Order: sequence, then C-alpha cells, then structure tokens
Amino acid sequence: MYDIAGCLSWNTELQTFAVQLLLGKVPKDSLLLQYELNDYRGIVKAFRAGNIQQLNEILQMNQKKHIKMGTFLILEKLKIGAYRNLLKKVALIHKQQEPAKGNQVKIVLLQQALSWLGKLLSFLFGDACRYNVYIGRAFAGEDLDLDEVECIIANLIYKKYVKGYLSHSQRTLVLSKQQPFPPLSTVHH
Repeated sequence: MYDIAGCLSWNTELQTFAVQLLLGKVPKDSLLLQYELNDYRGIVKAFRAGNIQQLNEILQMNQKKHIKMGTFLILEKLKIGAYRNLLKKVALIHKQQEPAKGNQVKIVLLQQALSWLGKLLSFLFGDACRYNVYIGRAFAGEDLDLDEVECIIANLIYKKYVKGYLSHSQRTLVLSKQQPFPPLSTVHH
C-alpha cells in the first residue's frame, strides 16, 4: 500500500534540506551518503566550488524529479550563491597574488574563471553541452563579454551576496574590506 503521509513527510524534508542549502548550511558528504541523498552530492559539490556549469548540468539532468519533489525552484536559486562562491575563490586567489590590491578585483578575472569552467564542461560533455540552450552561452564554452560579467556582479551586490561596488571605468570590483562575502544565512530573509 502506498504511504501518502510518508511521501509528504519525505518531500517536506527534502524541501527543508534545499532551503538549508540556500541559507549556506551545507552538509558534509558523509551525511548525504548516510541518508542516501546521492542526487544532492553533486549539487552540494558544485555549489561549494562555485561551479555554475556543473550545477546547471545536474539540475537539468534531474529537473523532472526535483519538480515532482517540489525542490526545483529552491535549488535553482542556488545558482546565484554558486556565482558568489566562484567570485569569492577568484577574490581570494587575487588577494594572495596582489596583497596590496586585494580588495580590487578586475572583472576580467571572473570572466576568465567562467570561461575556463565553460570550456572544461564542453570538453567533458562535448556537443551535448554545446548545443544545450538551457545551460546558456557561458556554460556551453562561449565566453561572456565583460558587460555580462559585470551584470552578474551587479546582481550579486544588489542582492547583498557581495559587499562592494563596481568601478565601470576601471572594470573593477572594489570589495568591502570588512566581510565582503557575508554569510549566506544573512542574505536570505
């Protein structure tokens, strides 16, 4: 006999789990294995790494299942957090290479990171990725121009994922010296 109450409870738990991810509460891989949440292992890995391309690929691959469970729209919102995580990694590397200008990140650095990830995904998945409109230009190995990357950063600032401002004339993101990447739990209200 089909247990509707058990099904509803499981879906509610998965929705709660997805919201927790959105709030930056990322579980360890061992916990995901323990509860047999194998579909979420790739999502968590891509989110942590800031690998937007991989996150898109996983979400698209399991789209019908996540829609049925009521988690798809919540998981789609992880993309902006993944952009933030990638930008944070780029900023940390930049700060190590140029400590004097550690809070001034050239937009071209994020553009190069996105381009590299897109080309890696194209290499790994070939034409299946290249012709997939859903993934988007950057995710199909095509480069975003600086204006498009600047738009992504402007959205991150507007939505308070990043503290700082853009210098359009210098094509630079100037990060706040105090907590430029606030905890995700403080971003979503």
